[in-house]
Amino acid sequence: MLTDLDGDTMTVIEKHEKPKGDSGLWYYSEKIFEDPENWYVKTSTDNNMGVWIEAISKSDLSVKRTKFSGIDINVLAFDGDQIIASNNKMNELCFEIYDKDLNHLETKTLNYRNGEARIMLETKLLPTEDGRYYLLLGFIPEGSDYAYNENHLLELDQDFNVVRDLDFGLYDGSLSSFCIVGSMSFSLVFDS
Repeated sequence: MLTDLDGDTMTVIEKHEKPKGDSGLWYYSEKIFEDPENWYVKTSTDNNMGVWIEAISKSDLSVKRTKFSGIDINVLAFDGDQIIASNNKMNELCFEIYDKDLNHLETKTLNYRNGEARIMLETKLLPTEDGRYYLLLGFIPEGSDYAYNENHLLELDQDFNVVRDLDFGLYDGSLSSFCIVGSMSFSLVFDS
């Protein structure tokens, strides 16, 4: 549904019917990105446990979609040319990269600390204009105590190799979000 907000009133401009079987799908507000032609979104899980990436046309609200190959999308990012979706496996992160037409281009794998992690939980990926990425990562090492979680900010190059690793020294909760303010300062949200 496309609406027009004018002061205290909201007017429905156009309704768009979803394809059959999609009535239960919804979108995550923190996983919506746009360019001049489309909105790019992650859907909720469908009846067959599939998760989709959709491109919704701004001109006619038509929907193009592709099914994500992993179990779920923990992080969805858009760098202006590509959509990057990630999912964690037990000791590595997989980044699926798509073009703006949702064609799968490649898969990049980040094996952090040579597989030392028991679990890695990525919470936010932020592309920069110069081709780098910043990844907020929760890291649970093998043999660690219950509820122990290291919080790191990784700087990645275009091939998703770790260039820098900042350990925040916070081990009893997880960082859930951040944004770049200025050229290099970060604003962080901590969930304990």
